[in-house]
Amino acid sequence: MEQRNNLVLQGTETFSRGQLDNVALESGSIVLDSAAGRYLQYGSYTTPEFAMPAFCNLNVSWNAHAPHNTMVEVRCRVYAGNAWTGWMSFGKWAPDYPRCSVNAQSEDGMVFLMGDTVTVATPGGGTGVQLQVNLSSNDDKVTPALRLLAAAVRPVTWEKQKGHPINRRLYLPEYCLSAHDPSFGREMDLPLVMAAS
Repeated sequence: MEQRNNLVLQGTETFSRGQLDNVALESGSIVLDSAAGRYLQYGSYTTPEFAMPAFCNLNVSWNAHAPHNTMVEVRCRVYAGNAWTGWMSFGKWAPDYPRCSVNAQSEDGMVFLMGDTVTVATPGGGTGVQLQVNLSSNDDKVTPALRLLAAAVRPVTWEKQKGHPINRRLYLPEYCLSAHDPSFGREMDLPLVMAAS
């Protein structure tokens, strides 16, 4: 199988290749399983192990809906130095749960998570990724839903490509700009986006 520096998991067919524990697939999303019309309290989804090109950084992103009284936790582990690290959590996400950055590291300290980036300091970098999503609910009538799970790595070695810059203007939804100044409209130059962030 060709190794790529990113992966996107979305939809019933793709999600069904992972391990479903007390979760189900519904309308292309992962939700808590139900019994007798009531959602279970806990469940998890674990992806297969993915081979990646040797990498020094890993970023994980997801698209999930977490109504009140529910929670989503995304975790990952990395294959580096001929062994898998333990699971590292990117934090728990819920409307009524305090949000904060999370720090974690492997037992040898060579793989560590700071904020939203996993850094691999092991010689040769990481060569594998596995993701896990834990869903929970304190209300048996509602469930969180995971719609998309993605990961991207920065290869240890890469070659700079020559060519002309393309797409130097970013098209952004209006709600992203309203916090800064509505007069910007729907287009901004990248330096302006960086300065406004």
